[in-house]
Amino acid sequence: MTNFYWPVYKNLENEIIDLSYQVHICEEQLEVYSVKCMDLLFRISAEIESLIKDLYRKEIKNEPKNPGSALSALNTLWSLEEKQVIVSASNIFFKETQNKTFAPFSYSVGDKNDYYTAYNAVKHDRVKNINKASIRILIRAMAALYVLNVYYKNEKFISRSEGQINSDFNSSLGSELFSVKLAHSHINFLNQKKSSGMDKGIVDCIYITCYPKNIHEKLNKLQNETNKKIHEALTKSVEFNEFIESGGTFSPHELNFLSIAEKIGNWAFKKRILKYPSKEEQLKAIFNSSEYNGFMQNNSKLLEKVNKDDVNALCNFIGSWEYRKKTIIQFEQKRMSAFFNTTIEMVLNIGQTIYSEEAPPDILNK
Repeated sequence: MTNFYWPVYKNLENEIIDLSYQVHICEEQLEVYSVKCMDLLFRISAEIESLIKDLYRKEIKNEPKNPGSALSALNTLWSLEEKQVIVSASNIFFKETQNKTFAPFSYSVGDKNDYYTAYNAVKHDRVKNINKASIRILIRAMAALYVLNVYYKNEKFISRSEGQINSDFNSSLGSELFSVKLAHSHINFLNQKKSSGMDKGIVDCIYITCYPKNIHEKLNKLQNETNKKIHEALTKSVEFNEFIESGGTFSPHELNFLSIAEKIGNWAFKKRILKYPSKEEQLKAIFNSSEYNGFMQNNSKLLEKVNKDDVNALCNFIGSWEYRKKTIIQFEQKRMSAFFNTTIEMVLNIGQTIYSEEAPPDILNK
């Protein structure tokens, strides 16, 4: 589909950039107004109205009654009033956070950031209301037009790694004035609860990183298979059963595989070491153990600040290493390799479900 809007947006943006060389745009100048600002506001608002109606037709598959009702429908779909932009132009000198990062569709009718009421007031009585065509209103209206253009373009970016997509993705999306806010919270792990683009902490982001649906399904299957293997390795291990039979318990914050493996591994290792009567024999047993050798091969720097004569400290640091290798790490390596070497997308946040709910096995349900 031919995009008639982006070239017009870029032309308007260039005029605002030119304006920034004539007026020093900063907090002290926000209420400055002019005929030039009024002209730009008229043209920006006309683009906004047209874009809103076209987006409505595209998403709702119907003719909009008016721009206001169409915007309300789009806001319901995408939470537009939450979406934030960042003023990233090098020649705009805002210092206050609310002026550097804001949601252009988040305003109350008639407040100082309500560009649409200002536009209508100037349009119907420009002599009386020309002071409403201020730099504040101009920036807010242009930011709203930017957001609508981004949603209209609906570009998708694909990579084979998180690092690559983060370095290659240009958050300005071609703008010289603004950048989008991103969410990077969904890579290299799968949530155990249903997650969507409307979740707190993500809803204000215009772009999100996620796995494509088919990739997510494969990773979710692999994760569930991995969890079952770890569950079986833990619950069938001699150490786990001895721990339970000895009256061992887990607190609520320990009910995950890693915490359980660490607790049992430390318990079993310390039990083996402390059977020796003297401290010298205990230290000798630690330094001759496979746990110590394995730990030193992978985590030797962690022991640099540990007192080599402190049996308890040494046991706590290295006790769970071999047990975690046996029950978790050998299975996790395949899963993590798949997670780190698969397709990742940077996609428009339209409130889509990112992960489906999938509960892990109950480690204590034996």
